[in-house]
Amino acid sequence: MNIESLLPLLNGCLSPVDDHRRSCEAGLMEHLRNLETVKCLFMILADGNQHLDCKMITAVALRTYITRHWQTSSYAQVGHTIPDDHKDAIRNDILHLIEVVQGDDKLIKLVGLVVGKIAKYDLAKWKSVLLQALSAGLFNVGDDAKKVKYLITLHMVLVECNMAARLGPGAPAFEALCRELCSAMIEFAKNASNDVMQAISSGNCSRQKVTAASLSHKIMQRVLRGYWDVNSHQQYLENCLQLMEAAVTARGSAKDSVVVSVLDVILKRPMKALVYAYSAMPSHYLSAPSLVPRLLTFSFRIICSIPPFCEKIDNFYLLQCLSVVELTVSKVQSSREASQHMQSVLGQGNSLAQLADVLLTKYLCIHEYEKDLWKCDPEAFVFDQEAEDGDIDVKEKSSQVFAGLLEAGGESFVSEFAKALTPIIEGEQSDSRSKESAYHVMGLGWGPFPEVLTEEQADRWVMSAVRDARQSSDKFLQRRAFWVVGQWAYNIRPSMCAEVYSILIQGMDPSVSQDVVIRITCLESLQHLVSDEFEFKAFVPLINKFFPALINLLNSCNHVELKCTCLAMLGFVVRQVGAVAFADYAASFAELLQRQWNAEAAIAHQVEYKTKVLDSIATCVSQIILFAGSSEPVHGLSCSIIHQSLAVSNPHYLDLADNTVILWLHTIATSTHLSPGLLRCFKEIMFPLLEKDFFEYVTLLQVLRQYVMLGGLDLMQSHGKQIIDKLQQVVQLTKNDGPKQAVGIVEDIICLYPQLREPLSGIIGGMLQIVMAASEREAYQCVEHLVVVCRYVAEVPACLKMLLDNQGLVPLIKRICDFADNDFITRADHRKICAVALTTMLPVVPQQSISEVFNDIVGFVVDAILAEENEFAASYRQSLEEYRLTQFMNHTSLEDEPKPAKDRQCHLLNNDCILLTEMRKLYVRAVFRELFL
Repeated sequence: MNIESLLPLLNGCLSPVDDHRRSCEAGLMEHLRNLETVKCLFMILADGNQHLDCKMITAVALRTYITRHWQTSSYAQVGHTIPDDHKDAIRNDILHLIEVVQGDDKLIKLVGLVVGKIAKYDLAKWKSVLLQALSAGLFNVGDDAKKVKYLITLHMVLVECNMAARLGPGAPAFEALCRELCSAMIEFAKNASNDVMQAISSGNCSRQKVTAASLSHKIMQRVLRGYWDVNSHQQYLENCLQLMEAAVTARGSAKDSVVVSVLDVILKRPMKALVYAYSAMPSHYLSAPSLVPRLLTFSFRIICSIPPFCEKIDNFYLLQCLSVVELTVSKVQSSREASQHMQSVLGQGNSLAQLADVLLTKYLCIHEYEKDLWKCDPEAFVFDQEAEDGDIDVKEKSSQVFAGLLEAGGESFVSEFAKALTPIIEGEQSDSRSKESAYHVMGLGWGPFPEVLTEEQADRWVMSAVRDARQSSDKFLQRRAFWVVGQWAYNIRPSMCAEVYSILIQGMDPSVSQDVVIRITCLESLQHLVSDEFEFKAFVPLINKFFPALINLLNSCNHVELKCTCLAMLGFVVRQVGAVAFADYAASFAELLQRQWNAEAAIAHQVEYKTKVLDSIATCVSQIILFAGSSEPVHGLSCSIIHQSLAVSNPHYLDLADNTVILWLHTIATSTHLSPGLLRCFKEIMFPLLEKDFFEYVTLLQVLRQYVMLGGLDLMQSHGKQIIDKLQQVVQLTKNDGPKQAVGIVEDIICLYPQLREPLSGIIGGMLQIVMAASEREAYQCVEHLVVVCRYVAEVPACLKMLLDNQGLVPLIKRICDFADNDFITRADHRKICAVALTTMLPVVPQQSISEVFNDIVGFVVDAILAEENEFAASYRQSLEEYRLTQFMNHTSLEDEPKPAKDRQCHLLNNDCILLTEMRKLYVRAVFRELFL
């Protein structure tokens, strides 16, 4: 196929008509099986006269062909994998194409992507040839445009090979490629950056030079991901730092906006690569005498915006420098050198004072965009705080970095900062903006600051915040003061709690403060305070103010996170104050939560978070029931939530299942009878939900167990068959604790409902099979199965025929004794139940088999008695031992060889099985039934 006949297919691939476009794409892929057609694509890409759009679609077609057919893949149904001789030709042609192709960077990138796809599959065999071709273009060509072309290609190769390395098989080849590139690319990036700086100073800087320098650092970032070498990393860090120091200095003195823009391009890529290289360097390699101090000094000077480095700096640089400080702080914990570097830099001149000043006046103070957000959407201000242009990112990063500095900077650093803050915090005449920033810093340092302050100083700081929260007319300062009280909850002494509780609850009251932000902040701070050290006596007198304020706030809020915070706070306070204090408000909250539930359920399909508030309501009601009891309004609300949430007709029932099933368990566990609401939930929800699989499935079985115990004979007669059929399925499961719960329910039915014992025979047979087939590793999981089988044997002796038909009594007896010998049956009550079952089985053991099991049965039974011996059991044990001794003396002849004590005991027990009459067997059984059932 020639180029003229190929062009219509390529143009058809751009058609807006779907059918025509698909037809052309399929035809093109079919023609590309011919190597000559592939060569035509290379000729189109190399032809300088072809239209750019045609070249672009040609490159896309070539990339698609390589991706689909270079190796056997999911496109095997196409029935074509590129033959090896075609692959050799394509690899040779693509290297030539890199040299001759012309066009914009997008076309070069597409061609480079084709090279990267081939390298991804054939890097091990093609690496040396590829590197030789790329090196010739990079290091032996003086044309900057050609360098950019080869740099783009190399970058795409590294991107694709890095992707293959992450998937596993390509990791060794990618590491080898990066190792060979590392030294050369470090030198190339250094030279390219120096060329740009010289060109800027001479006023002759081209776009191609800037692009080449930027791409070289982009490539280095990829190389450093694939190959780690401490010397190479440190050398690259030194080069980047030297470049940035020079570029930032030039940027600060530049008057031409074009020069500033060029320097920004030069700075951003190496700065990003530097942060990556620094993050990858282990802490124990930070012993370079000048690198880390220079890097920290540079970062602090950018952060503090100190001339001549810069007067106005972009947020990108701030974030990168803050990341450098943050990384150093994280390395301080494991590196003595990093700690020394940090302290030496902070101790230089007035660095600490400058850092404190810039934090208080620039980064941690409230900004105009925050004030606008507060005014437009107060709830979003508290929970979202997403500002434009990345401003909030700088503030959040600054907060994180400063908190880390307080932890890692040492006592002297914290003390100096405390000295700087004290006059601002305690001074009544301090301006609101400075004090708001100081409270922000105080809140970030809630842990380190009390370590260097006396108790009196710490109390003065807290009381200053309380005073400003109560008296300040500046709502921004007032909100920050309320916030810092919550942050310092751990440091507030019990004697101060009553006053602090009072001021926070007062701040929640809409009659005192109409500002939603302040009311929410008071709620969050109160949550911190009561979660840390709850002073019951100080809080209870304020209950009559707290609950109405919380009801009002919950009624008026719209934000999902705020609703969840209110509900969590309600549940926690009810947990702390108990039923008596909550009783007067139970009906009000039940009505409010029902309204909230109905409103949220109606819009659950429309909102992003869907069931988050519904889950919070279910959890809150669960806490109320658990710690304040189930009053009639709360019980009705709980049953309504359960029925609405878990009905399989509800599209979100699986999302709501986990928390609502826990609510169901708490509701029925605290009930003394089955209310109509609980009965309705059981009839309409229980069995459809048991067919599903979700996280709290075991809890649902616990709910079913509560119904079995609470429902009585009426419930079991009407639904017993359904319950037993479902239990039979669950017992056979092998995952989670579902079978264990099901076995417990079976045991409850055996004990409570004699009428239903016979229908349980199928489950018991299945449990017996599990016990007999269990390996030693699985034995611990089958103990409950075995105990229930034994209880069934003791309670329903008629089942022995079924056991004898299915498995045989002798293997079962031996299995019980094996479990006991290996300490799988550890509980005394379990051992007694098994002992009773053994004595029940003993009379029907075939005479020819009784000698096999008698020793085991007697030994097990005696151990079970001794596990919790009473007077009756002690007398029986003594009589049994006397009986055994008498029989031993009567049946020992002079011909018998002397035996050790243990062997004589075994001989004695073997003879006991012959001499024991049927009456004694029945007597033993009767005794043990009286003892243990």
